Amino acid sequence: MASKQSQALQEANGLINAAAQVMGLFTQLQQLQGVWTDTNTGATLESLATCALNADGSLGAPDAQPDPTHPIDTTKHPELTRSISATQIEQIKSTLDDIVAYINGADLNANPGARAILNMAVGG
Repeated sequence: MASKQSQALQEANGLINAAAQVMGLFTQLQQLQGVWTDTNTGATLESLATCALNADGSLGAPDAQPDPTHPIDTTKHPELTRSISATQIEQIKSTLDDIVAYINGADLNANPGARAILNMAVGG
């Protein structure tokens, strides 16, 4: 039978493990921020081939010109793991940038759409 002390120590270990994961994520996000800026990733994503969406959510006809609000055409860019727009990727980045800013001590404004943005990104 677990004692209060053993439960408390187990919880403390869980918190220590979660802190390690957050710091790993923090380091990864800082690296992504640097690469994003260095390679002008946003502009590159906005210039990729896009396509309209069909009513059922499947990819439709290719756009004549890239539209950053339309999904990137994964038939032309199969390296992209899911159908998503450059605008949505920038929303994801902004939300993740908030994590770095918070850990660095910044006061953040509420972002009530953050969960929806991240759910959309992972298909949740």
